[in-house]
Amino acid sequence: MPYFLSSIKPHCSEICVVVNEFLTPDGKKKLEAHSDKLLIRKNKGLDAEAYKQAILDYGYEKLKEFDDLLLANFTIFGPVYDFNEMFEKMDNADCDWWGVYKSPQPSPIKYDHIPSFFVNYKKNIFHSEDFKNYWETLEDINTYSDSVTFHEQRQTPYYDNLGYKNATFLDYTKYK
Repeated sequence: MPYFLSSIKPHCSEICVVVNEFLTPDGKKKLEAHSDKLLIRKNKGLDAEAYKQAILDYGYEKLKEFDDLLLANFTIFGPVYDFNEMFEKMDNADCDWWGVYKSPQPSPIKYDHIPSFFVNYKKNIFHSEDFKNYWETLEDINTYSDSVTFHEQRQTPYYDNLGYKNATFLDYTKYK
């Protein structure tokens, strides 16, 4: 995680790390060295509720001081390549929010979605009441399946139906 955090730091003005439940003193020291804020919370709700906790801890008004909001979890590894290319491309993309790729959905779910492991919101979306409403109506997450169903698969159609545009760094249709 320290490698990821030090690699992403040039693209972030502030980093908040949320840990679900347990952190050794050595782990805490390492994370504090690579973050501006460290939150330790109960291990409930997986990444979706950890993201929500960070959003609530900052508060919607404080978030308005930022131009982008990046939510990423520990399932991402690397980076294998420098983040510069991805951020340059996506900073110029005609979108309101973006991820690395979309996950194509087999039947019966027919809505491809951006997975929650790495999602960047531009200010027009995370400064909106729509963003606040999304997080405040998030159902309780108790299992991985809940996280996928109530967060990942809900988020893309939620914002699409409100007229927001999403994009992905990779052309996921090549691998569909």
